[in-house]
Amino acid sequence: MRAEHLARQPFCSTCADAGVTRVAKIVDHVQSIRQHPELRLDPANLQSLCWPCHNRKTNQYDRGFGIRPRRKPGPLPLG
Repeated sequence: MRAEHLARQPFCSTCADAGVTRVAKIVDHVQSIRQHPELRLDPANLQSLCWPCHNRKTNQYDRGFGIRPRRKPGPLPLG
């Protein structure tokens, strides 16, 4: 699926939005698998990204690879 997607969309979509042409190396899920597991294999939920754009997106939304997002501010649970 990855190879087919990159063959159809070989350039980074984020860079293209900024007017830059850069070869994509990553097939990223637009909506995360953690939040929407049902979209994992949906081709409409995939986008081509270069490494810098993928890392920026991952750090912005997930705080890095495999790290759970910070919990929302509020009172700490008792106990």
